[in-house]
Amino acid sequence: LQGFLVEGLRIAASALQTAPQIAPPPPVTEPAAEPSKLPPGVKELPTKGRIAYRTTYSRMRGIDVMTYVDWTIDIDQARYELWLRTVDPPGLLDLRSTGELKPFGIAPTQYLERIEIANRELTVDFDWTSHIVRFAGRGAGEPAPFDDGTQDPLSLQFHLPLLAQTYPWRFTPGSLVSFQVARRKVESYTFVVDGFEPVTIQGKELQALKVLRPKGPNSNRAVELWMAPDLDWIPVRLRFVDTNDEVWDSVLAHLPGTEPPPAPMAPAPARKRSSAILPASRCWSECMGAAACRGNVPLATGACIDKF
Repeated sequence: LQGFLVEGLRIAASALQTAPQIAPPPPVTEPAAEPSKLPPGVKELPTKGRIAYRTTYSRMRGIDVMTYVDWTIDIDQARYELWLRTVDPPGLLDLRSTGELKPFGIAPTQYLERIEIANRELTVDFDWTSHIVRFAGRGAGEPAPFDDGTQDPLSLQFHLPLLAQTYPWRFTPGSLVSFQVARRKVESYTFVVDGFEPVTIQGKELQALKVLRPKGPNSNRAVELWMAPDLDWIPVRLRFVDTNDEVWDSVLAHLPGTEPPPAPMAPAPARKRSSAILPASRCWSECMGAAACRGNVPLATGACIDKF
């Protein structure tokens, strides 16, 4: 019996040595994720909203203007619309920016700037296929090439907060943030990150990061923004110095949730051009209405905002 057991074990061991080895299955790898076509963080933003500012202009002494900035975002179509306008009194500024959302941020396709009381309109059209931008309106330049990341004067107010929210390490004091801006021509804008400063809104003090593009030999327009991290980096103050050294200063009028609700994004009205020239002695009240005139300031429409 013992011999039978020994022989059985020997045969079993031999069978195990000669049995074919089965290779383990290859590891399962997940397919690579498709790169996002949207800028980081944009899916967390509200799809529409309004920001209200109180705006002063150094040539309009004593006049405090209410300014609305409305926005809509279509995530599925990767599109956006921005609309800035003065509503009290109306007609001073009407700026619109429409375009696409790309991985680097906002990509405007058209910028429209209207100043009805000055009978002036500027249009900027971006062709992202050829990377050529075209200008129309008084003082418009020739078509010019542009780079990824190029903005218009309105879209930059949202592009910078989007960058700061996504890449906060790029916004440490002393850092430089550069991209092109197209209005009458393509210019290089380099913003200096200055540091945090307090800004008071409705009695509440907010810490806001100030970034600025100072005037210089290659920049005849200064831009300053104060962005509040506690409010998703939205600009709580904006300050622009134009080519005539006149200052536009806008401060957030309402904390988020307390501003008037946004209206539907209205289409741009048809332009009615006029050849009438206003005399330089005409009072601002004749253009804006008597309620808008403070101290009967004798400013002509063109003199007020022709250099903007």
